[in-house]
Amino acid sequence: MEEVIFAGTISNVLHSHEDQQVFRVNTQKKAIKVLLSHSHVHFEEGEHVQVIGQTEFNYKYGEQVIASSVELCDVSNDLIKSFLISTNGVGEKTANKLIVNLGNDLLSLIEKRDVSAIRNQGNVSKTIAEVICFNWHKQAGKVELIKFIREVLKGASQKEISAIIKLAKKAYSFYGDETENKLRDDPYRIWAFGTFKQAELFASALKIKKDDKRRLLCAVEDVLFTHLKKGSTQTSPLNFSKDLEKLVGKDLVIKAIVLALDQSKTPDPRIVVTEPPNFNDLSDTDRLYSRMFALPSAVIMENYVREQIKTRLMQGILNITFSESELEDYTLPGGHNLSHQQREAVKVVLSNAVSCVSGGAGTGKTSVLYCAHNLITNAGKSVLQVALSGKASRRLAQQTEQDAMTIEKLLKTIEYNPDYLNQFQTPLVLIDEASMVDIHSMYRILKVLEKRPARLVFVGDWAQLAPVGPGLVYHKLMESEFVPKVELTQNFRSTKNILEVSDAIKAGKTFEHSKEVNIIECNSLDEMELQSIRQYELHLNAQSMHIIAARTRTVAKINLQLHKVITKNRKIVACAPHFRVGDSVVYKANNEELGIVNGSTGFVIGGNDEIIEVNFDIEGLVVIPKEQVTNNHAGEYLLQHGYALTCHASQGSEFDVVIVVVESFELVDRSWLYTAITRAKRKVIIITMPESINNCLKRGFNYKLREVGFQI
Repeated sequence: MEEVIFAGTISNVLHSHEDQQVFRVNTQKKAIKVLLSHSHVHFEEGEHVQVIGQTEFNYKYGEQVIASSVELCDVSNDLIKSFLISTNGVGEKTANKLIVNLGNDLLSLIEKRDVSAIRNQGNVSKTIAEVICFNWHKQAGKVELIKFIREVLKGASQKEISAIIKLAKKAYSFYGDETENKLRDDPYRIWAFGTFKQAELFASALKIKKDDKRRLLCAVEDVLFTHLKKGSTQTSPLNFSKDLEKLVGKDLVIKAIVLALDQSKTPDPRIVVTEPPNFNDLSDTDRLYSRMFALPSAVIMENYVREQIKTRLMQGILNITFSESELEDYTLPGGHNLSHQQREAVKVVLSNAVSCVSGGAGTGKTSVLYCAHNLITNAGKSVLQVALSGKASRRLAQQTEQDAMTIEKLLKTIEYNPDYLNQFQTPLVLIDEASMVDIHSMYRILKVLEKRPARLVFVGDWAQLAPVGPGLVYHKLMESEFVPKVELTQNFRSTKNILEVSDAIKAGKTFEHSKEVNIIECNSLDEMELQSIRQYELHLNAQSMHIIAARTRTVAKINLQLHKVITKNRKIVACAPHFRVGDSVVYKANNEELGIVNGSTGFVIGGNDEIIEVNFDIEGLVVIPKEQVTNNHAGEYLLQHGYALTCHASQGSEFDVVIVVVESFELVDRSWLYTAITRAKRKVIIITMPESINNCLKRGFNYKLREVGFQI
């Protein structure tokens, strides 16, 4: 292979994943494809770079340069044309005109930001002249910033330098030409784009002392952010002081907390501190540790959601009129009437501006919604249904015979078409899977509904999995005495034993082996995995069946083993040889083109060199082109084996038989076990080690460990 050195402008990034990038560089003579591996710095379109590497010819990808070094560099006069064409929306004709009209003066005019001269003498529009100057100085600013970073970190390893450069480039997109000054003023500003450890490396190179105010405040922000990622929107020093000690040392914990408290009183606080009602009655030490500390973004969202819901509760809404006999005589599609609980739930939904409906799987929540929808539409009003996941929205639409979409799709639709909601006349806005909706998503929903009359109905099951993101909204609404609510308890679906076990789990009580709920004890995780495979084989005649496990690696191992066992003699699908006809599969993305969603499950029924055919449980037969089997950009499979699922992936689904692998670790709490078991309609097989179930019950509900400021 031939070594080459060249400079040019990145015209487009073809692939970007972790420590590898492929991009095209426009040089004076031609465009060159560059492969950069094992680098902690990612480059962007429009950046001017010098590349050192070796040329190779790949039979799949053609000619490309395998880079050993890629560095940002200044744009030289002889490469001005490639810079103009690559980054500024300037065609070759316009670039040539600028070079001919301005010659060697072009560079100096750009450096001086002389938009008027470039526009008039170069005979181009003002917009083009402004964009050229902006992009030029952005490139020059990045080059100078990287020189500064390298000078500061000259004693660090190349890996550390590359990581900080990557953060500095992110900071540049925020601070612009002021980035170097901002980082000199407070090196810990780089934490916002990376980690505290990285900020420590950078700050220590600038001789920042351990007890420096900037360091201690950043450390408090970091521990608050860590707790936010775990679900708590606020937390007390009693709960974060140990984490803070790991960052700043035991001797500086109190000083850091006091500094954070003082900073919270400034006009533009980075930390928000609230005090308990009995604050004045406490000792000085108790006062310090009883305060709740939070990041401003979390407080802003919680306060907004609280005020929006309180306002709607206070303002009320016009009732939908209906008679008792109308409800008593209402017939569901299956020919059944509503139960007393269900009728009460319909009344609550139609009579209030905000309400909650809670109930476990099979308690008839969908029947309540179906009836409410009919009465709402008969009164000339609208229904707008959303759910957190694509799978849940698809099932909701199917069960209620009304359109439904994901929360994200609704928000994107409104962003694209701000008038979208105008078509809905005082709608019933139904938020399904509400127990899993975090504070950020709820904030965004209420933001687009602000000042619009609507009935908000939060539907869920407080005992199921809590939000993956921070905060608790649904759980706190269910606890509030001011929010109208109904909890459905009569079960119409699961067998008696499954219902009794699910109630026992909610109450933290142990339960016994029965015909519908089998308990199989094992002595190791390997034995549990083997037993889950054996039980799957024994129940192959079930109409629908899945294994549920907590750890993704456990799910992956079981899936691989079942693929080898169940379909070992079946036909291999040519376009995706890791699948055979008969394999249980799950699709891991929303795909409107194919009509499937993230979490759609089914079985492979055929395929060839170009496609794979899957019969999905809800969507039916779908032909998936081979290019949509994998996400080449992210380097992962979109279609995966689906014999085993995580509990999150199974939520919102129901199966005849469920095999639950109970692993004993922190994530497996009562809500996890309850959610897994209530996926079953006929039978549950629980595979566990001794004491794993008891440990799970003792952990209680993990959501109760979250510290949040939201309440009504």
